[in-house]
Amino acid sequence: MYRGLTGRDPHRHATQQPANPHTPPLTHCPRAPRTPLPRLYAPRRGTDRMDGVDVRGMLLEDVYARIGFVPQKGVLFSGTIESNIRYGAPDASNEDVASALETAQAVEFVAGLPEGTAAPISQGGTNVSGGQRQRLSIARAIVRAPEIYIFDDSFSALDFKTDARLREALLAETRDNTVIIVAQHIVTIMDTAKNVGPDR
Repeated sequence: MYRGLTGRDPHRHATQQPANPHTPPLTHCPRAPRTPLPRLYAPRRGTDRMDGVDVRGMLLEDVYARIGFVPQKGVLFSGTIESNIRYGAPDASNEDVASALETAQAVEFVAGLPEGTAAPISQGGTNVSGGQRQRLSIARAIVRAPEIYIFDDSFSALDFKTDARLREALLAETRDNTVIIVAQHIVTIMDTAKNVGPDR
């Protein structure tokens, strides 16, 4: 249990339904607080563990080094598409970048740009659409190859066909990883392992 900024427990009305042991999503109500990142709030009961180790005994940078986090509003930086994708993995190979773009369903729109991955990105990604920002942010998380992925409503700006293709590609890419999805659209979490959502 966590206490959010409102002083209320974000998950106090949560219900769980176990299923396939791959991906535990959090079905989010728009006005409910959510805290998917460990160490942002200390648990009032129980523990957060990574490989059996309580995260409270780990350095914060070590915790987050193992997590690929994609927020709802994709964050991009001034530079190029390639520099944004390599932001968390500067030593990633060209093949790794290309594979991440393919999984994130970003190849088509990047290939349509005259400069390709060298295309400029303005601060905040204001020169690309919301869906493109989300896909590039997802590619950046994938190229890091983290142990844990957290997608915080990261598919909300995608059309249903792109969403479906991306989720299918992610399933293959992250089969051996822990994946947490926060979503408002039920279709996004249809194939996940455990559903956690506020009752009200």
